[in-house]
Amino acid sequence: LTPGARVLIIGFGGLGQFLLQHLRRLPDLRIAVRELDPAKVSLATDHGADVGLLDGDGGLVRGGLGDPPVVVFDLVGSDVTLALAAEVVAPDGVLVLVGDKATVVKQLEDVEDLPPPVELDARGNPVPVD
Repeated sequence: LTPGARVLIIGFGGLGQFLLQHLRRLPDLRIAVRELDPAKVSLATDHGADVGLLDGDGGLVRGGLGDPPVVVFDLVGSDVTLALAAEVVAPDGVLVLVGDKATVVKQLEDVEDLPPPVELDARGNPVPVD
């Protein structure tokens, strides 16, 4: 992440709280947290989130950050949060899904443009997985 990057964290449980603390160590990020629990939204802003969103649609996310986020961390992994993440992420941005692999596979099975899975060899080069 480069200085000035916009980041959205969806979900502010323990992992979201850790992620916010880690991201705050990087210079000049603009960070929004989207959460359904008002107490967690307040906690997020108290701990350094620039924007706290109680639920909210894509317009609120973009408005709060000023532009679409270049990275979206979906720490919930539901159909609703994945749809929001896909809607708001910048065209050249990154969507990071964290959670149960079965949920992620279920949500992504209809996406045709996913790259094939790869592993890294000893030198760090991608190798297709059979």
